[in-house]
Amino acid sequence: MSCKNETKTAEVENNTPEIVKKETPSVANKTSKGTFLCKINGKDWSYTKASGIVLTHKKTGIVTAIVTFTKQLEKGKETLQLFL
Repeated sequence: MSCKNETKTAEVENNTPEIVKKETPSVANKTSKGTFLCKINGKDWSYTKASGIVLTHKKTGIVTAIVTFTKQLEKGKETLQLFL
């Protein structure tokens, strides 16, 4: 039996974890006029007060949520309701 002269090379893997920087968006953008909610007709709409109620129909078991957003204006209030 004869053996050949073989040279083995060591392969080294670089297993360093990759560091990824993620920026989480803020939940709500605060402005001097309230908290930004959405754009309505191309204009930013913000609210100063939010409230809601959850209702469950006895027979069908359907759950309905009503969320009311109120914006305080210089003269009066503006209200937006969402039915979910």
